[in-house]
Amino acid sequence: MDFTVHGTGFIYAYTPIEFAAVKSDPDPKTGAVYYWANVWIVTCKHCVQDTPVVAVRVDTSDGTRVYTIRSAKWWMHPEEDVAVTPFGLDSDADEIPEEVVADAFRTLQYGRVNQKDTATRLEMKRTGFYESTPVAMIGFPVGMIEGGRKNYPAVRTGAIAQIQGYLDGDADYKGFLVDGSAFAGNSGGPIVVRKGTMNSEGAVLSDTVMIGMVSHSMYAEAILEDKSPADVLENAGLVNAVTMDSINETIRLYYVANRPM
Repeated sequence: MDFTVHGTGFIYAYTPIEFAAVKSDPDPKTGAVYYWANVWIVTCKHCVQDTPVVAVRVDTSDGTRVYTIRSAKWWMHPEEDVAVTPFGLDSDADEIPEEVVADAFRTLQYGRVNQKDTATRLEMKRTGFYESTPVAMIGFPVGMIEGGRKNYPAVRTGAIAQIQGYLDGDADYKGFLVDGSAFAGNSGGPIVVRKGTMNSEGAVLSDTVMIGMVSHSMYAEAILEDKSPADVLENAGLVNAVTMDSINETIRLYYVANRPM
């Protein structure tokens, strides 16, 4: 089956600690306790809010799987450009057994993210990310016809353009800007800092981490709003990024509304 891409997303394993009900016995060596994380499909709110049914195609080790999700199944942040839904829900079911979801999650090839692979504002500040830190943006160009057994994403590179206000916790800065070439269809795509990147202290990042997702290109927004040529050029090459904090908050709001403590 062929698909025309209208947006990107990723699979995310995360449960706010106060709602994590299933946990392991303490590790005999370290004493650490591990919590079973719920699994989510995450994308941008503007990609799904006006669509009755969204078809989500994901890669697995044996080809692809397609999930159809009604608009009512998406939980959206009231202010930020974030939409989430529990992985495994489709248009005909409210629940799918955990073992089925776990099996599907294990076979995913692309777009799988665990909480330990991400960085929130405090973690980004502690790590030493700053303006000019190189990033990669992963997604699928709009209109691209998929075929064959696999979805192969396109990767664009860029750099953090403005982040200090967000790192300082300034209420006026809910996200950050990337200087890079995003494309229509990239919305909902992960933004990552790759392993080996040097931080502001000269230390080398030991693992690739996701720091947010593409919301939209300011260039595309300027064109859609029919702004003057000067305004369009002024915004060329800048991408608005949604933060992991906003994504995590959206999931927390889902739990507050649907699974009160």
